[in-house]
Amino acid sequence: MHSYLDLVGQFLVYTLSETLDGKHILEIQLENPFKAILLTLMHLGNLGKLTIMKFFDYSYYRICDFYKKKKDSSAEMTSSLVISLMQFFTVLDLFILVRVFWEYPIPGNFSKYWFLPLIIIFPIINWNRYVKAKKYREYRGVWKTETGKEKRKKGWRIILYLILSIAIPILYGIIKQNLIEGKSFFG
Repeated sequence: MHSYLDLVGQFLVYTLSETLDGKHILEIQLENPFKAILLTLMHLGNLGKLTIMKFFDYSYYRICDFYKKKKDSSAEMTSSLVISLMQFFTVLDLFILVRVFWEYPIPGNFSKYWFLPLIIIFPIINWNRYVKAKKYREYRGVWKTETGKEKRKKGWRIILYLILSIAIPILYGIIKQNLIEGKSFFG
């Protein structure tokens, strides 16, 4: 029996390639599912001006700045954990979006503990990236000169991203179980 990641990987395997003008494009190929998930996460936002990692860096800065203004002594760690939550829900959203368009079977031995490694790994990675490396001061130097209008606009993007990334799994569950009674979305 194939593992859950193999089933997802058979449908959603992305490899990164570059065109002559340097823009990134994603091509679907049937390859390694772990590579697919990793590359999807790494290059999810690379199609616009703001990469997904810069978005998380900026989100870390703004969340940390918010807690520092409240005189919270653990602002960096709290911000790192919020970023971990955002990243976890991003991965969960990817699985759900694939499930909406391709109703793959969930293995009989599937357990909610399959996501436990992500719940553990994201905070460790973010602690090393942000808290241990003391990135807040660096980011403050980059973004402290923003105008009030830019701050509001980007702040709303962070809030909207957080709300949507949490709402997608909730809405999926409500629609799937209550409105279409467990059937596939497209038939």
